[in-house]
Amino acid sequence: MTKSEVLTIICSLLALTISLISLVRTRKHQDRILQLEEINARLSQKQLEELESADKQKLKTNIDIFRQGGSLIISNNGGSEASNVSLSFANSKQNLLARGELDKFPLRVLQPFKSFELLGFYNTDQSPEQIQVSLEWTNLDGTKGENVVDIQC
Repeated sequence: MTKSEVLTIICSLLALTISLISLVRTRKHQDRILQLEEINARLSQKQLEELESADKQKLKTNIDIFRQGGSLIISNNGGSEASNVSLSFANSKQNLLARGELDKFPLRVLQPFKSFELLGFYNTDQSPEQIQVSLEWTNLDGTKGENVVDIQC
């Protein structure tokens, strides 16, 4: 073997060694990239689930009712509007509202953080100590909401 042939073989072996080292490092790097992509996919899925959950919560509302002075106040405390808001008393004899106030129901829409006042809710000697009022409404997503409240007279 001549010097040039030995030199050619040494260069070839050196190139083969460099190629193998490069291949091993590339595989390790590729495995790490795949792991990171899997982690990223799980994180993205979790973020989507949280976002969907938050969106559903935005579509829900909470309506409360309370007595203030001589009035009954219906208040939308949720982040979205409520439609077809209806009011009823557990016992119709406990309706202490002014004449015609109950005819305003159902409310077509009650906007977020808005209130609706009903007149004539007052305390008399004949009024019960406590009455039960039921509110029903429809959320933006079509689900029904209900709140039953006991109000002190």
